[in-house]
Amino acid sequence: MRLLLLPLLAWLLIGCGETPPEDQATPAPLPQVTFSHATSHQEAVPGQTLQLLWRFDMAPQWHLYGPGRNDSGFPPSVRLDLPDGWVAGPLQWPAPERYVMAGGILDHVYHGQLLLVQELQVPVSAAVGPQVVIPLQVDWLACKDACVPGQAKTSLKLTVAEQTTPSAEIATIEKALAAVPVPAPEGALTMTWSDGWVELEVADATGLAFYPDQDCLALADLVRDGEIDSGRLKLELGKAVAGQTRLKGILKQQLSGGVARHWTINIQPGG
Repeated sequence: MRLLLLPLLAWLLIGCGETPPEDQATPAPLPQVTFSHATSHQEAVPGQTLQLLWRFDMAPQWHLYGPGRNDSGFPPSVRLDLPDGWVAGPLQWPAPERYVMAGGILDHVYHGQLLLVQELQVPVSAAVGPQVVIPLQVDWLACKDACVPGQAKTSLKLTVAEQTTPSAEIATIEKALAAVPVPAPEGALTMTWSDGWVELEVADATGLAFYPDQDCLALADLVRDGEIDSGRLKLELGKAVAGQTRLKGILKQQLSGGVARHWTINIQPGG
């Protein structure tokens, strides 16, 4: 009898060890990106403009790509299937982060949360009363140690009315718009062009970084030249490329007190 009980006892011990208590169960992994959307107002008024909010919440250490020049990856895209007469403006992007990986791979990315705003013009001819359904598709590439493509298919549902009220997301939309870089104020940025180089100087900056647009003129070595801990940044120009003739992109400026600001630049060489 004792010999029979020993295997049974061993089987029970092994079986109990395979099933952890509920409070020790392994949590389900978070998705790399969670997408959601909102509008600035609760109804659509004929002839007026709505602001659309596209929100991407990223899991820790995952990133999405900015719309500028990158060595890898592509930025999120939003495709709206609009009814006749409805017009959507371009996506409005905040400044990304400079992200250098092993091997000299340079990308411009977002971590944590990405908020994009897009204007939607309601046609004057829109009939008051009916609900308008606008199908949309969002695509992205999320990366950490590896990259995973993502997609969301959903729709905007807007009731056309003669009056409207701001939505609960209006403050978030205003925050997102405040993060969009603005053109450099006249006279605040000094640019010096020399043979094969351009130097950018901002008097009150303690650090500068340049994030080029996709159609920016060629730069020789952005990993080396693209960031500096001073108010003067010198960029070596690269070999000319057809269709890329202007210095275009975002200039990040680090200011005293840990504050940063971002200006857009669009300058012809020598200008």
